[in-house]
Amino acid sequence: MARQDILQLNTARKTTLPLVTKGDIETGTIYFRSDRENIVRRMDDGARLEAMHVIRQRYDSARGQTEKMRDLMADWDLQYKSVFANDGDEVEDERIFLPKTRESVNTVRAFLISIVSKMNPIVTMQPMLQEVGTVWAAQEEWKRAKLAEAMVQFYFSDVWKVIDDVLPRWLTHFLKYSMAIFKVSYYETDYDPDLLLDVIDRAFLYIDPNVNRIEQSRWIIEEYYIPKTEVMERVDRGDWFIKEDRRSFVEGATAHNMMDVNLQRYFGENFDQGTTVQEDEMVQCFDYWQYPRDGLGDFYATIIGGIDGELVRYGRNPFPFKGNNYVATSFNPDDRPDGQGMCELQAPFQDVINTLINFRFDDIRKNIQRAFFVPEQMIDSTTQQDFEDGNTFVRMKKEFLETIIAQGGDANKFIGQWPGGTSTGELFKDLDWMLGQSRESSNTPEVFQGFNVPAGTPLGI
Repeated sequence: MARQDILQLNTARKTTLPLVTKGDIETGTIYFRSDRENIVRRMDDGARLEAMHVIRQRYDSARGQTEKMRDLMADWDLQYKSVFANDGDEVEDERIFLPKTRESVNTVRAFLISIVSKMNPIVTMQPMLQEVGTVWAAQEEWKRAKLAEAMVQFYFSDVWKVIDDVLPRWLTHFLKYSMAIFKVSYYETDYDPDLLLDVIDRAFLYIDPNVNRIEQSRWIIEEYYIPKTEVMERVDRGDWFIKEDRRSFVEGATAHNMMDVNLQRYFGENFDQGTTVQEDEMVQCFDYWQYPRDGLGDFYATIIGGIDGELVRYGRNPFPFKGNNYVATSFNPDDRPDGQGMCELQAPFQDVINTLINFRFDDIRKNIQRAFFVPEQMIDSTTQQDFEDGNTFVRMKKEFLETIIAQGGDANKFIGQWPGGTSTGELFKDLDWMLGQSRESSNTPEVFQGFNVPAGTPLGI
């Protein structure tokens, strides 16, 4: 058969691909024109519902762990900010929160950034000289190695801005939370390069619960938010597909019904949820990534307007790398994907330190403002006001004083000191020991703080 005939036959086959049904989704017998094909446009209603049902079931299986970690991360954020978790918005709290957790995290973070910032280039390429037979060939191998090194350095420094942006954000997640996650994207837009390195928040990642490490995941679901205008841009560009009779769904697919805690975590505490500008309204999206592991094929799907919203993309992974595009690690790894960060390790010591500090603060305040018991007849509103204002001279009730003077009595006989309890001075002496234990538990020795240490001292990590 001539080449032209083969091309015509392939073209005919591509234009007559059958409608994808629910049975095709259940059995996995789906034919694709290419890896980039979005088969939503040729899926019937049963197929779309079945595909969304599978994604929803897997989302539900990972939802509990993600929501648990989201709540813990909110507590760790408060601990890092040195704010008590049960503080009310309108209640003034006089307790002291000693910011030892933030001090430890920032010490290690600055130390690691200083090390990496001195690495220029960040990645060094060396030629493979074992199989080179001539000097000319060795020089060519060296040039190729240095060219590859320059390209990698260009991406790390100019495109990804690893030292200035990505690394500090990743280290913050690495030290504060249960894991820090890198995501490698191959999706090129008008704003992002063809290869993008980004830091993903664990609170918006739904990980296969049947694995011990994130690298072993058969699937991962990522939650994110984009403006409604970007949704329509992706539809018009052909990346996503929505039927004409479902276009009205996009108009109402905003994030107004989402929990405030989710939106504030994603956008920050100043996020304006009540905006009336259509271009500023946000849409909740879910990306479903399935990897070729344990008998599964590679798939990439997107649902907008919530997990039960509209399926706008379904097909094979369109990018060159079909494996897991999320890379994660923990400060203190565990046998599950979520390990431990410094905030979790520091939490018991932070609680004890805060308790000792506030015990001591209350003790000092009570000793400065020592309590006395007196007859009720000695006190009036003027006496109480003088005491609250901290005046040196506190005026006694005039009638009571006149009665005592007239009878030739002594007012001191009516005043007695209230017996106090044990002082916290001895407890406060344990603070230095407690701070030392805190540093050892999170491996933040003196070398992380820039102190000179004896030669051969290990870093402690």
